[in-house]
Amino acid sequence: MSDTNPTSPDAWRKIQQNTFTRWCNEHLKCVKKYIYNLETDLGDGLTLIALLQVLSHKEIKRYNKKPLSRPQKLENIFIALKFIESENIRLVNIGE
Repeated sequence: MSDTNPTSPDAWRKIQQNTFTRWCNEHLKCVKKYIYNLETDLGDGLTLIALLQVLSHKEIKRYNKKPLSRPQKLENIFIALKFIESENIRLVNIGE
């Protein structure tokens, strides 16, 4: 029932998720990558790293290009977060 009310927290979250996904995909077009599901498609860090490279116009040189294990995927995400930190980018309104 909460999804039918546009002011419900669930509906707001879905709208925000869809908006951010479209924004990401607009930027990722130039590297031929696409996000279908934010909750799963950023899990290995590869798409996140690609997005950061496109937005920053900088190359992130060292990361696992074919992560197979969970530790490799987590390392990629850590590398992406360290890059964000090194660029002095402040993350706001990051939830759940």
